[in-house]
Amino acid sequence: MNSVVVILSDKKYFKKAENTINEIRTKGEWKKDIVFISVDFDLESSFIEKYSLIEKQFPRIDISELQSKLSKKRYNVGDGREINKIIQWEKLHVFDEYFKIWDRVIFFDAGFRIYDKIEFLENMDCNNVLIAPNDCGYENDRTGKKEKSMYNIIDKETHKDDFESFFQNIQPEDMEKDHFSNCMFMFDTKILDKIHKSEMIKITNQYAIWIANEMSLMNYIFVIKYKMYKELPSRNENNKYLYAWSEIDLPNTHFNDYCYVKYSNNPDHLMWYI
Repeated sequence: MNSVVVILSDKKYFKKAENTINEIRTKGEWKKDIVFISVDFDLESSFIEKYSLIEKQFPRIDISELQSKLSKKRYNVGDGREINKIIQWEKLHVFDEYFKIWDRVIFFDAGFRIYDKIEFLENMDCNNVLIAPNDCGYENDRTGKKEKSMYNIIDKETHKDDFESFFQNIQPEDMEKDHFSNCMFMFDTKILDKIHKSEMIKITNQYAIWIANEMSLMNYIFVIKYKMYKELPSRNENNKYLYAWSEIDLPNTHFNDYCYVKYSNNPDHLMWYI
């Protein structure tokens, strides 16, 4: 299969991105293409050569209409990322037609820990869907109960007119569906015949309701509008956990019990952030 791993970073998060790329090539044993989307800076040629990267740059995602609304009235809930982390919207570039060069895209946030082979993701059935971890929990295989819904990532109060307009185009039960985390995801690039980056940007600016930035928007697109989301399995073919936000979320587990971890408690993890 002609697959590609994609990493995105600006200069601020470059060190985290480099460490993730290093582990993708080593622990992940990934010999195929890696595309680095560099935001507002250029990679050094020595870095590109060291990791055999393809550098790709795009114009910044235009969220000016959304920002105009939020400049007048910020969300009443959330962690302030609509102002402090607008680079997250650059993740929409992963759905650019450019990526039709490959059959499958596998995306990791900068800073992800890679503890096992990437091929576990490449071997997974991904036909015409996007696969990502369920952000509401794995109730059949892990402790805890699913208690979240789309209301955790879509704001209905701050810009009520926008939410009411949005709500008219969906079914009420859509807001009770599970949502996914987009810190890692993969998709069959055939979906790019239906999912267009330009439409995603248009919808972004249409409604000031996305309290988790691009993650909220992606959930609307893939879970509600096009129904093309598939939950990442809890375990791989060797019965090893595929993903964790953090190992501490599941008692009595160790980082070596997982393939890919967003925020690891591995003792060497803190050195990445010095």
